[in-house]
Amino acid sequence: CLDERMGEITLVMEYVEGKPLDAIVKPPPRGPDTLLRCKLAHDVTCALRYLHERKPVVVHGDIKGSNVLIEMRGDWMRAKL
Repeated sequence: CLDERMGEITLVMEYVEGKPLDAIVKPPPRGPDTLLRCKLAHDVTCALRYLHERKPVVVHGDIKGSNVLIEMRGDWMRAKL
């Protein structure tokens, strides 16, 4: 959040209950199937696209498996930065 009047930048983070990507995705045949791997990759690219479309642009700078969280609810999974 930017407060132009005060000249301050504040980082607001969402709490995500889940596990890091590198704890979920293992080399085949272990871990998620190809379709779920593609869905998780799509989730990450959508998040990066969102960040890069902001004004000013937000650059993550440290994309790696331990910095991508997988939100899990039953059989449903979603990757979040």
